[in-house]
Amino acid sequence: MVWQRTVRAALADVGLTHAQFALLASAGWLEGQGADRGGEPVTQALVAAHARTDAVMTSEVLRTLERKVLIRRLPHPTDARAKRIALTPTGRRLVRRAVALVEAADEAFFGARGPELEALARLLCAGGS
Repeated sequence: MVWQRTVRAALADVGLTHAQFALLASAGWLEGQGADRGGEPVTQALVAAHARTDAVMTSEVLRTLERKVLIRRLPHPTDARAKRIALTPTGRRLVRRAVALVEAADEAFFGARGPELEALARLLCAGGS
């Protein structure tokens, strides 16, 4: 719960919820991996699968991101039922900033190593013995 509050506060600085961040970051990552998918377009279904989110919730959140002009939902070139997802230049800039904020929040939260955490790390590294 504390970690979630930490990340939520970091994302509030850029006006994103955690769900919006997860889907925007997934879409951006998939967009950057286009050649690895044989040039297939990033679709709403692919973003949902990558982020492991429900299709209906994904659609609702992507509509919100579209209203914020962070993504564009475009017709798929070969499947009339599918939507292609493309980050806008604003969306690309924002996701880079949001990733940096979340990474900093993670480092602040998980990087703090007090004596109890040090003892736990030693125990885990020793295989629990």
